[in-house]
Amino acid sequence: MLSRKVYEQIAASVKKSVDKADETLDIQLYKFAGEMARELADYFERDNPRFDRDRFMKACGFDIEATREYVDLVM
Repeated sequence: MLSRKVYEQIAASVKKSVDKADETLDIQLYKFAGEMARELADYFERDNPRFDRDRFMKACGFDIEATREYVDLVM
């Protein structure tokens, strides 16, 4: 089981890609970062029953309302 510090560092790394996608309006990078975050969250949930998926996704830069606005903007 990983520590909270490791989860936080991984989320911060993913968030860099999300921020770059936001900055450049690169939908492919945004999709890639989303897929990566979801796959990591799937693994972390299996590894740690106390893992908070929603908290992790928010730390990665994915907020459901912001995500909808972004997709509407680039579509």
